[in-house]
Amino acid sequence: MKKIFLAALLITANAFAQKSSLLYDQHFIKAEDIEAYDKLIEEKFLPYNQVRKDNGNIVEFTVWKVIHNPSEDFTHMVTFIYDMENEDVVDKDLDPLKKINTSEEDWRRFQESADEVRSLVYRHKWNNLKSVSRKDVDLPANVMVLNFMKLKDDKWGSYEQAEVNATKSISKNSPRVGWTFHRRLDNYGTDIYYTHTTIDWFNSYPDFIRNNMGGVSTSDIGEEGIVMNKLRDLRRRVVLYKAYQSE
Repeated sequence: MKKIFLAALLITANAFAQKSSLLYDQHFIKAEDIEAYDKLIEEKFLPYNQVRKDNGNIVEFTVWKVIHNPSEDFTHMVTFIYDMENEDVVDKDLDPLKKINTSEEDWRRFQESADEVRSLVYRHKWNNLKSVSRKDVDLPANVMVLNFMKLKDDKWGSYEQAEVNATKSISKNSPRVGWTFHRRLDNYGTDIYYTHTTIDWFNSYPDFIRNNMGGVSTSDIGEEGIVMNKLRDLRRRVVLYKAYQSE
């Protein structure tokens, strides 16, 4: 267990590290009462998952909240990161409830309280195909711009290579401090909303706004962008900030 804990500690220093065995279990939540749901996160969900992290069962637990978009169909994205090389990825001989002084009956009542103020919109699983960041930044940063991408014509290799080659590094002066590329793992069938996501990372929401401001464009999209648009569609963009994270 000690070796597992030390390995998890190293990965956590950059929870979006370039490690092929990391699994991102994403829960998209719609909170009808955001303040009440946040209180439940602070009181129980965060301590409970801190215990799971301390015991090496998860690499990271993070809660993201949507910024300035009340029409979005979710308000929170809850991220559990697992290392699938870890034999203890399933909670073995571990009772986190005891460590947060909560009985099973209290936990059941707590879950019922959560069900009254929020609903699970969808749950998706991703892996990490590529992550780059400024040398002075560990991911995740404070703000993510989450881009939902839909692959065209089953050109998996062409598209994934194009994305990876398009962002090989981040300038030290860039307001965008990092970039991550995920493939969705649970997408069955042909009629699906998205196949991949990319994330543009920023230290603050004003940095994101400033990065997109400017005058009238003086040029059209370049050849690289034309090729990319032939390989995928950008279905949606959502901006979120990091509200809670395990230590």
